[in-house]
Formats: sequence, C-alpha cells, structure tokens
Amino acid sequence: MRFCTSMLAWSAAIIGLAGGITPVAAQDAAADSAETLHERLKREGERRFDPELLESNRAFQDSALANLDSLGIAAQKKKARFPLGYDFNFGERLWNYNRVEGLVAAAGFGLTRGSHEPWATFQGGYAFGSEKFRHFETLEIPIAPEDWGLSVAAQFGERAVPYGSNRPRWNSLRAFVGGEDAQDYLGSLGGAAYLHWRKWRSLRLSAGYEAAEESSAPATTEFALLGDMAPVNIPVEDGTDRALVARLRLGSLARYMARLDAEHRVAGGDIGGSFTYNRTDLDLTLRRYFWRQELVLQSHYVHTGGDAPVQRLADVGGLSTVRGWKQRALVGESSLAGRLEYLVPYDVFERARVPILWRLQLQLVPWADAARTWDGVSDVWITSAGMGIQHFLGEFGTPTSLRFDVAFPMGPDRSRDVRLELHFVRGVF
Repeated sequence: MRFCTSMLAWSAAIIGLAGGITPVAAQDAAADSAETLHERLKREGERRFDPELLESNRAFQDSALANLDSLGIAAQKKKARFPLGYDFNFGERLWNYNRVEGLVAAAGFGLTRGSHEPWATFQGGYAFGSEKFRHFETLEIPIAPEDWGLSVAAQFGERAVPYGSNRPRWNSLRAFVGGEDAQDYLGSLGGAAYLHWRKWRSLRLSAGYEAAEESSAPATTEFALLGDMAPVNIPVEDGTDRALVARLRLGSLARYMARLDAEHRVAGGDIGGSFTYNRTDLDLTLRRYFWRQELVLQSHYVHTGGDAPVQRLADVGGLSTVRGWKQRALVGESSLAGRLEYLVPYDVFERARVPILWRLQLQLVPWADAARTWDGVSDVWITSAGMGIQHFLGEFGTPTSLRFDVAFPMGPDRSRDVRLELHFVRGVF
C-alpha cells in the first residue's frame, strides 16, 4: 500500500514537471484562481446594494452611535490623565445672541470624579447689550448606591430665559444674521432643588421646588447683519414664581425608539409667591425605520388651570411648534401641536451631480406641522408644510446640524406666504 501511494505521488510530480508546473506553482495558481473568483463574486454582490450602505456619510450617520462613541472617547481621555474629570463648554445656559441681551460672551466649566460621584458646573458670561454679568451654577450629589440611582441637585442663576412653547436651541445664528430672534424672554433670578431617581436608561423621575423672581426683559440691542431686530418680546407679569415640580421620562429613542416626557407644575397657594396656577406638559416622540427610511413624529400637549400668568399659558407658533407662523400665534388655556419629519436617507444632490451642492453632504427633510389652542382667542388649527436642507456639524452635547427651512404657512390668518428659517437643530437623541 505504501509503495502504491508513493508511486502515485511521484507520478503526479513527474506529470507536473512534464507540463512545466511544479506542485508549489500549482498551489499558487489555484489560490490565485480562488482569489479572483472571490473578488468577482464580491463585485457581483455589491451591485445589488446601494453604495451608500457601504460608506459612512457624515450627513446621514446614526446620531445615537455617534453620540455614544463621542462620550466614550471623552470619558477615556479624562480618566487616563486626571483624577478629576473636567469639561469646558460654551456656557449653553447663558450664551445666546438675542435682542434682549445682545451678544453674550459666556464660558462654562464642569468638574466630576465619575458617573456616580458628585459633579458641579459653573457658567458665567457678560451681556454686552444690557451690560450685565450673567451666571448659572449646578451641583448634583449621589445619595444612594448605584442600584438605586438616587441623587439630589441644586441650581441657581441670574439670566434671561425663554418661555412659552417656542424654544429652539442654539438659535443665535439666525438672530445674528437675520435680525430676528424667534423666542420670548424674561428675566429670572432664583434657583431650584431636586430629588432625581434614574432606573435603567428608560426611566427617570424627579421632584423638586423652584423659586424665581420673574420680570420683563426689555430689548437692549438692535444690531443685526441683515435688517433690524423685530419686536418679538412681549411684556410678562412680574412677580415671584414658587412651584412644586414633578418630571417623568419614560423610554429612549436610542433603544426603544419612543419617549414620553411629562411635567406637572403646581404654583402658589400654601407654597407662596405671586401666582396661583397649575400646568401639565406632555411630550411624545416616536422614531421609526422602514428599511432605511426614517420618520420622526413629535406631539406636545399643554393644559393650564387656575390664574396662570401670561408666561405660563399654553401657546403655539414658531420654530418649535408650527414653522412659518410667528411665535405665540395662538394663546389659550390648553394646546396641542404635532410634527412629522421624513429624513431622506440619500444624498440627492450627490446622486444628481448638482454643481457645488453634490460635495456638501446636504440632507433633505420634508416636514409638516399642525397645532391649535382651546379657550383662547381662536379655536382653529394652524398648519404649515415645507422642506428643510441640513448639514451635520458634529457633536455638541448632542448631534447638531445647521438647517435651512423653507416654510409654507396655511390658513387665512397667516402673516406671510413663505418664510425662510436659518437655525440649528439637534438630533432626537
């Protein structure tokens, strides 16, 4: 048997030499043939898929993964070099160019030792319009083991704060360039104390006490690159607002793709203060994927009772509720607003090879808004529809994009036929 096997091996070698191919060369040729076949099959497979699925486009990347990755890298750097974690920021609780404060030069500093250790933030800034120094401080201290997730927090500050339903974040660019600030502001001096309970990522509860002196914040600047500042800031009811506040967050847009935020506020009575009222806010956000198509549905409901001051009434209109309509277009005791956005998952300009635009990584976002109030000056629905064009800028706490919206308000009482909005938007995470 061994003899026969040896003879077969020698015969194969002799045949290979006769054909000019060595055993090693035969193996290399077979490998080359297999590699070529693999590459060909790979090319055939790629033809069946959208090339954008195989590439990372900054304009269409998953915001949740980007956010988590950024936080992870930042945390590793802090722990590796310093026993105390730190964070510098732009003073987002103060920094805002608006017709009330003028240009606010602000900076913030945060200090922490870990995710379950005390942490504090300090923010300060100078408002050139009002020529006043503004500040805001926060301190949070865990009071229970990690499994319980209990902590206490305290806040204090003096600043101009937005009120009402229209609260677009980082709207400073639009105000600086366009000469209009789509927010209403009041002056606030006071603080708050809370008890927080965080269980898992999908459940957060907090209860606390808030007290602040509230007053009208008059315009102190008229500067803008294009046009003048529009008179958007209406007077508020001056006084002391003291309230018990309870908040709930249920769900997560990163894990369950659904989130409910609820807040109930009771002011006055035995608590004291100048106002006696109650207010309930409910926010529901749904995020759904159909293959690669992404839809975001948002709804906001408000109900007020008692003798609520004008700054606590329910209102709709503006960038946060119905785009194309002015802020606080309708005011009443209750309100309901809804918004639907479709985030186009393809770079339309790149595919169509539109000159200049095809290299900018711009995302199209068609949308529709609707809202109404009850027990107010009007009980009709106001609606609008339009198209947004946005570019992903990066991680600034949450994923942030620069958005240009073309809004078409609908209805007989609209102030204009088309409205152009340039502003910042943040991801739903």
